[in-house]
Amino acid sequence: MVVEKRALLSINHTWFDAPETQEEHSADLISIWHCPAPVPGASCREVVPTLVIDLTQSLEEIWSNIDARTRTEIRRTERDHLVFSVTQTPGENDMNAFLDFYDAFRAWKNFRPLRRGRVLLKFFASSGLLWLSKVSTTDGKTLAWIAYLVTNRAAVFLGEFESSLSLQRAKC
Repeated sequence: MVVEKRALLSINHTWFDAPETQEEHSADLISIWHCPAPVPGASCREVVPTLVIDLTQSLEEIWSNIDARTRTEIRRTERDHLVFSVTQTPGENDMNAFLDFYDAFRAWKNFRPLRRGRVLLKFFASSGLLWLSKVSTTDGKTLAWIAYLVTNRAAVFLGEFESSLSLQRAKC
């Protein structure tokens, strides 16, 4: 839960389920993100389908259920000897590296800086909800960061941020 104050309005941002405690109900507006089922009395913007993978299956079953294009990309990263790492508890150095990359990505795409997004990402990290994965070359050049919001109930893909170098590699 994140409570945001805007002028005279307080907004409770909740992920994956309806608020349960009195504290979670004590806002002027309650925003529920990625809720698995409709909440009585609430309006829903859109239903977004998600991919669910049963990890109790064999590796062969999981692999066969992955889209052919995605399998090709996975094989390509193996062939190119790219390094994939996941950070489940990003510390200050991880966050600084990610946010610097994020800002460069936004500038490269001619997007304005996103101040609220940085605050939320830092909050998620300090709350243990943010997982970051990174794709790098073997000599340490970062090609992409991927951010996930993770709880004990679900994981949500927040975004993938690529460098111009990763797009140059893709054209090869």
